[in-house]
Amino acid sequence: MDGEQTPQVNSKSALAAARDVAPAAGPKVRLERLKPVADSPSERYELRDPFTELIYRAQTLPEMLAEALRLGASRFTAIDSLGRRNCA
Repeated sequence: MDGEQTPQVNSKSALAAARDVAPAAGPKVRLERLKPVADSPSERYELRDPFTELIYRAQTLPEMLAEALRLGASRFTAIDSLGRRNCA
């Protein structure tokens, strides 16, 4: 204790040193832009069966045509990418 010297801290120099401290190297985060899903269809189809109270959904027109033929339906609904409905 007699021979030990305590370092003198100048508050101005300590504040300046604190501003110059860089953050510790943490995990690297790679930022990516959100991209739309490539598999998302632009149009989908629905067929409502009033007798069984079921709604059949298909992603492609040939699938919906096959389902409509199987059920004997003459109308189904096409839904575009914005959610607008058109009867087909």
